[in-house]
Amino acid sequence: MMSHPSPAGHIALSTAISDLMLATTTASSAVWLLRNPDALRRYGAIGMGTMALASGIGTVRFAGFEGLERVHAGASHLAGAIAPACFALVALLVFRRGHRWIADAGIAALLAGWAVFEVGLKLDGYRTALGTLAILALLGASIATAGRHLWASLSLGLGALGIALAGLVIGTEGSVGPLLAVDLFHVVLALSHAGVAYGLAVLPGPSSG
Repeated sequence: MMSHPSPAGHIALSTAISDLMLATTTASSAVWLLRNPDALRRYGAIGMGTMALASGIGTVRFAGFEGLERVHAGASHLAGAIAPACFALVALLVFRRGHRWIADAGIAALLAGWAVFEVGLKLDGYRTALGTLAILALLGASIATAGRHLWASLSLGLGALGIALAGLVIGTEGSVGPLLAVDLFHVVLALSHAGVAYGLAVLPGPSSG
């Protein structure tokens, strides 16, 4: 999730609606994944939860509460760092079944890295690199599960491609045809994260290791 400028008037309302769609989708996905809170689903839910927090605040902001601009930017910054880390760790769990400690150690390392680079050194490139890693990891997990869990594989793969499309092609500036780019960005992210959530929900969880 990235921060974006606040549009005005009726445009802000359309952005509030699209951000609400993203908030609702990611929040419900987090709750769905926590129905089976093993490591695979737990980290997926954390990632979805940070997205829901940022887009929920964005919904209120774009509905007219401009005083939330800094809070929204901070929540978006947090989601942009934590959600990709969680999705990368989820993919790692898919590859290394029965070794849950890998993800436990990995999330500590990634969060420490986020604190150093984002809070201390302000290197935004870290989030970009981590987001790219997460997309590639999800695509790898999709390929790895294709022979065993076709629908999960397709959902993960399409979800990862959708996230890449939103961030790398659509963006949040300008318009795409009659639609504001930021609104299309929100909608594509919502659909993509729903795909990722479905893929994670139907995969068998890792055993304790």
